[in-house]
Amino acid sequence: VLNKKFGEYKLVHPVGIISRHLKQIKRKYGFVLLFNSNSLYTVLYTESNIVLANCFEINHANDAIYYALAILKQLKIPPKSTEVFYCGKITDEKDTLAQLENHFGATNPFITANPPYFESEEFEQIVHQNVALLS
Repeated sequence: VLNKKFGEYKLVHPVGIISRHLKQIKRKYGFVLLFNSNSLYTVLYTESNIVLANCFEINHANDAIYYALAILKQLKIPPKSTEVFYCGKITDEKDTLAQLENHFGATNPFITANPPYFESEEFEQIVHQNVALLS
């Protein structure tokens, strides 16, 4: 249907890219936080499964911390058993990263090689947060 309406196009969804490049984790859970303008994309996973993927509207660093902690609380996962990976355009980056480290302990940038996806043109395109993942 979309091909007939719009012709040839490429739909890029950030969770699709994240899910193809999940990092190995030393703790029980990995938690990717992708900051994009006023959106926060989250992917929580174990070594073998994606546990949760969601998107939230954020206006401040505190919003991101709140949603990340609320997800873990709802799933009864202790924050310290979670390894956080962050990427994207982070507003108040210094403050946000300090808060992440305070609550989670292990925080690292989510950068993938060949190419570094979160610094490439692929993420400069419009993000389609309200469209289901297509592979």
